[in-house]
Amino acid sequence: MNNARHDTDLTPQMAGDALRLTVIIPNYNYAEFVGQAIDSALAIDWPDVQVIVVDDGSTDASRQVIARYGERIETVLQANAGQYMAYNAGYLLARGDVVIFLDSDDLLERSVMQEIAAIWRPGLSKVQFRLRVVDGAARPLGSTFPQFHGAPQPDELRRWAAATTTYPTPPGSGNAYSRAYLDQILPLDEACGRPGDSCCVAAAPFLGDVATIDA
Repeated sequence: MNNARHDTDLTPQMAGDALRLTVIIPNYNYAEFVGQAIDSALAIDWPDVQVIVVDDGSTDASRQVIARYGERIETVLQANAGQYMAYNAGYLLARGDVVIFLDSDDLLERSVMQEIAAIWRPGLSKVQFRLRVVDGAARPLGSTFPQFHGAPQPDELRRWAAATTTYPTPPGSGNAYSRAYLDQILPLDEACGRPGDSCCVAAAPFLGDVATIDA
């Protein structure tokens, strides 16, 4: 479990405490952890947070766990269609200017949105941050990933991605995407490859600036 543009034509995003956050939690058979993920999203220290949980046809007790949260969250219950469809279904309901796809076995820290807002600016495709490794009881194990070795600049990441088709980036839960960016690439489909966040991560340096929190 993790405690996890080149053009500036992207629609200008609001700054500071005017930003709205949406956390989308796709879930499939993670009844043991999904409640912790939801709790962490609901506990974020920010005035405008929307939490959406998409259950992708779980056969365990996930839906019972999700139901306990009632109207504190928005819920999509669908037949099993895969992670792409879960992303798409959640995004259809999203109202946020900033969107995090939180894996259902990951957690967000209370201060995550404050840290994102501190460096947010128009033209960003995403803000990325390191993930802290924890055990099944959410106890820190003393390591983080990836190791950025200083916050790389957007142009540096763009050149890196163009030359190697990859760049230093965390997996899904360590990325806060701008709505203006996601509007350009969603809905996702199987052409994106696996895992489901591959397209969101891969296209980010080319359709906006990637800002890095290395703390």
